[in-house]
Amino acid sequence: MWHLRRDDLDTLATGAALLGSGGGGQPYWFRALAAHAFGERDELPVHDIDDLPADALAIATGLVGSLLAFHERSPEGTEFTRAVDRVRREFPDMPACVTNYESAGANIFAALVVAAAGELPLVDCDGMGRALSWLDQTTYDVDGVSIAPFVCTDSYGRTVLYEDVRGRTAEEFIRAAAVSMGGWCAFAGYPATLERLRTAGIPGTLRRALALGRTVTDAEPRVVVDALIDRHDARRVATGRVADARWRRISDGGIGSVVIRGSGDAAVVRVEARNEFLIVVVDGEIVASTPEIICLMRTRDGRALQAETVLATGTEVDVVALPAPPRWREPRFHHKVTPAAFGVVGV
Repeated sequence: MWHLRRDDLDTLATGAALLGSGGGGQPYWFRALAAHAFGERDELPVHDIDDLPADALAIATGLVGSLLAFHERSPEGTEFTRAVDRVRREFPDMPACVTNYESAGANIFAALVVAAAGELPLVDCDGMGRALSWLDQTTYDVDGVSIAPFVCTDSYGRTVLYEDVRGRTAEEFIRAAAVSMGGWCAFAGYPATLERLRTAGIPGTLRRALALGRTVTDAEPRVVVDALIDRHDARRVATGRVADARWRRISDGGIGSVVIRGSGDAAVVRVEARNEFLIVVVDGEIVASTPEIICLMRTRDGRALQAETVLATGTEVDVVALPAPPRWREPRFHHKVTPAAFGVVGV
């Protein structure tokens, strides 16, 4: 067990932006919810999987839908707790704990909000280890952990419980619920014992995000990437200035590309994105691809950029690749996060 301090929240958000790989959303409201949920406490215990009984029920939570809608229509504050509590009612005799389904971007704060506001222990495990586009794009789903029963709630007190549905069909139901609930909803699901998550989950992502955030905030802006290389096995795959950026909205997010006029030996760098950055091509050769965590870092301040905000030509950036979570490198999981899984063929 370790403790997350109130003073760590901004640092955690900085690391979560890196794990967002250009996606995951800005954490403003979620960070505020987390600070409010802390109340008068200065720190919150965070448990590793082995800290709690193996038969404890872990319930994953997070936001689904548009973060823009989340920011425009402020949350009431109890949506995620209500969603988790409703799933708990399906397993009345089991001790429970809460996890994230996606410990990256804004969603890194979801389980923290539930744990800080109530009595459930927070466990440092999730099903993505980075930001990914779809709720069925988890190690849980690949390993056979059912997403159901799962719940969607909104800020008006409405709750919908789904049973006997999984995979891409579940994703479609959840996205439809988010639209009907005003653009976003709180999700809770993937109920599984901690024993099950030892083989199906990705442990330690909160700890990784905090370590990444500390590296960024402790380093001088111009040497942030060097610090990530030294401490986190990152790779600098390109450096240059944004020459062109195109982004368009689609039904389940956004798709686009960034062209960078490279410095040094690289002439042209192209970064393709679908919600998250997927591949980096330098002079026609692929030099990085998902499940590596690809980040565009603004050189002047060392901050990770959101894919849809990379619009200003002339911005100097470093293209950085962080190692994928080990689980996604295993053959039985890997296919779920290759470029082909996002519809990028021929890679």
